[in-house]
Amino acid sequence: PGTRLYYLTAQQFSSEMVSGIKSNTMDEFKTKYHKNCDILLIEDVQSLTGKVKTQEELNELLDVLMKSGKRIIITGSNAPRELTNIDSGFRSRMSAGLISTINPPDLQTSRLIIGRKAVNCKLQLEEEVVEYLAQCIKGDIRKFESAIVGLKAKSSLLGRSPDLAMAKEVVAEIVGNNQELSAEHIRDFIARHFKISVADLQSKSRKKTITFPRQVSMYLARKYTEQGLMEIGKAFKRDHSTVLHSVRKITEAMSRNGSIRGKQQCLPPVNSSSPELLLSFIKP
Repeated sequence: PGTRLYYLTAQQFSSEMVSGIKSNTMDEFKTKYHKNCDILLIEDVQSLTGKVKTQEELNELLDVLMKSGKRIIITGSNAPRELTNIDSGFRSRMSAGLISTINPPDLQTSRLIIGRKAVNCKLQLEEEVVEYLAQCIKGDIRKFESAIVGLKAKSSLLGRSPDLAMAKEVVAEIVGNNQELSAEHIRDFIARHFKISVADLQSKSRKKTITFPRQVSMYLARKYTEQGLMEIGKAFKRDHSTVLHSVRKITEAMSRNGSIRGKQQCLPPVNSSSPELLLSFIKP
């Protein structure tokens, strides 16, 4: 109780500072953050690259808060050492504390996030819509928010509940239709398709229920991505020779099995916005 928290983006901090300079109210600005702040949380610090004056002001603020034992949380798309056009003193202060990487949510967590945000927006989504959004939208959680807002707007405009077709339109607007395909994306899709885990595909298991999906993943990654053998192998914790072996095994299987070969040859051009087109329910 009584803890004074300021939560804002780096851009908002910069705009507030510029407004203070223009209106000659920098004393009030400094008092707000120097004396009336217990916890400072600033997001997207990478947006300050090249903004020397803002960096200087924030640098001074960090000094004051650190000496007073206050808590500071700064987020960015890159680690401090990777940021460009950042003052060395500012970079040093950001590096002085704990630096932690926040990984993108896994599939189950993505489903939960989408479900929660839909509830907050009073939007009812069918399970297949939630699943499609979770599979196709990767990385920044803000993209989930954009998808939910987009579905809400389209739903209201068209006067009907969100469906899969509507979700595909929204996803195309957010991530585009030509997002680059990767071995990791194919691996994750194959794991879901065969109802096994990514850990299973990366394990040393030689069970056919594991080895076949693993070989299919490597074959498709080799066929549909520009990644090299070593890069593909890394997604499965294998070396390049295992990838070559897998490609050979699936190629041989297709030459013997007309149904598999026919399905594979009929596949349309694919991208990661439509991973279901990677295979037509290939069965071992």
